[in-house]
Amino acid sequence: MSLDADTIVDRRRMRRKLTFWRVGAIIVAIGAVIAAAAALRAPGTEAWVGTAGSIARVTISGLIRTDGQRVEALERLGKSRARAVIVHINSPGGTTSGSEQLHDSLTRLKAQKPLVVVVDGVAASGGYITAIAADHIVAMETSLVGSIGVLFQYPNVADLLKTIGIKVEEIKSSPLKAAPNGFEPTSPEARAAIEAIVSDSYAWFRDMV
Repeated sequence: MSLDADTIVDRRRMRRKLTFWRVGAIIVAIGAVIAAAAALRAPGTEAWVGTAGSIARVTISGLIRTDGQRVEALERLGKSRARAVIVHINSPGGTTSGSEQLHDSLTRLKAQKPLVVVVDGVAASGGYITAIAADHIVAMETSLVGSIGVLFQYPNVADLLKTIGIKVEEIKSSPLKAAPNGFEPTSPEARAAIEAIVSDSYAWFRDMV
């Protein structure tokens, strides 16, 4: 059957329209995925969520501190269409409060989706607190995992100030106010109070493990 010129032109136009809409649909889909990933990003944390039925990836790196944006990102991830979550950790630790916050966020996420941790090098101290929130931990033979303990450090520049002739004076409401301040030797009372805080934090960490 022969086709006239008008019919051929109409069919070519239809094909071009179909191609246009198909390309447009693909661009929209890619944009949606990128937007979802951007919405789940937070400082020190990267997250990627693909289409429905995919596995989400979260990266935790560096020093772990309290981070409200990260908590919100993980909450959104829990409501996403991802079927499971893989958390990559490479962290030497962080603050006790930041580590507790991240552990609690991952525990809530685990209640919604299967969660696996992959240690990319180091998951020590606060990084280990983060890791034990998972259903399963995967690490290389050379990965550093563990380091259960609490550290409290502060500088003491009293001798330096004395050398350059500077003396710091203070008026405070109680002997332990602003202790340790770094401008004078730590008193026995202040040291005992700090040791008590470290011991309490260590007991909390040990009980988690």
